Amino acid sequence: MEKFNNLNRKNLLLTLNIVLVIFVILEILIWNKVSDFLTEEELAERRIELMKKSQKMSSHDNP
Repeated sequence: MEKFNNLNRKNLLLTLNIVLVIFVILEILIWNKVSDFLTEEELAERRIELMKKSQKMSSHDNP
């Protein structure tokens, strides 16, 4: 029974490590696609524009 538990634990750890590696690779691929479109400055400008737009919308909704 103890050998069976050790085998299950090793299989679980192996499976989790494989899933983690796949997840990290996918995250890197997605980040590279996003960062290729915009430089850091452009991304910051877009965020500021979106924040300003949302503030204007909320001020129009609540006079």
